Amino acid sequence: MRYIGSKQNLLAFIERVATCHCSGARTFVDLFCGTAVVGRHFKSLNFNVTSNDLMAYAYTFARALVQNNGEPLFAGLGLNGNAPLDKAVEHLNSLSPVQGFVTSHYSPAGSDRMYLSPENAGRIDAIRMQLQVWRRTEAVTEDEFHILLAALLAAVPSVSNVSGTYGAYLKFWESRSKKRLLLQAPALMITPGTHRALNEDANVIAPALNCDILYLDPPYNRRQYASNYHLLESIAVWDYAAPLGVSGLPKRPERRSLYCTAQASEALGHIIRTSPARHILLSYNSEGIVSHEVLMEMLCKRGKVELFEEEYRRFRSDADGPTRNYKADSVVERLYLVSN
Repeated sequence: MRYIGSKQNLLAFIERVATCHCSGARTFVDLFCGTAVVGRHFKSLNFNVTSNDLMAYAYTFARALVQNNGEPLFAGLGLNGNAPLDKAVEHLNSLSPVQGFVTSHYSPAGSDRMYLSPENAGRIDAIRMQLQVWRRTEAVTEDEFHILLAALLAAVPSVSNVSGTYGAYLKFWESRSKKRLLLQAPALMITPGTHRALNEDANVIAPALNCDILYLDPPYNRRQYASNYHLLESIAVWDYAAPLGVSGLPKRPERRSLYCTAQASEALGHIIRTSPARHILLSYNSEGIVSHEVLMEMLCKRGKVELFEEEYRRFRSDADGPTRNYKADSVVERLYLVSN
């Protein structure tokens, strides 16, 4: 899915640096995992992977795609046999729309907001309610719950009436939003080793995460993920947090990241100083809040720094216009490697 800061198209670059310059490394921690694409990739390379993120939707992706390391059976749903995951997804896709939290607050069926068509909002409500019942009655295991929830979260952007993020909705119905919401079974992966997902504050847990490679991909700019992906977070948490204002953003101050503020360098410096990792691999780009000079100064206090660069197409949530004018079509993505 489209995601601010996604490393989907930079996986080969990250892999090349990590595998060529971190000899003998077997454990990999992705401290700001987002949609878990980097952790999943290193899981495919037979690393033991830990993926962490403060956002609940990100934890769901990490739980489903990284920590889960087996084929779900869905025995509690009586789906033993061939392709039980496909059957569970098929059942969820067959549910009729219902009026619920998403329909009432994020579609015209209950508000002025146009994030979703009433039909797709109703399908999201029906699926999310079903998952909650299955979880409460223990008809599904925790892994099975997160696999199906990840399928729902991955499907929502493909029918959302937004330009890229959920900071605002479009005032007309974009063609994508007219399509029917359809879940797809996630592509699960079974590899040797142990893997885990965490939902913690990166600065709190970093000093206790002993590993070969600590991969850092913090937010680069002032766009808070809690605001830009608030709808995905509400669907993941399912806490009925009150939507506020025209955009319907709920108040979640505990999800606000220091890395999107003037405190970013102080927060990052704490991790660099306190991590017991053998190697720290930091992703950052040429337009981030923390300057290249400050990053180098912080990292050099820990050891010799190697710098790798690759030009990369900029993420755009909308076109240039009166309220936004992007500096260029590409940025320089940098990988900073410092080893003990």
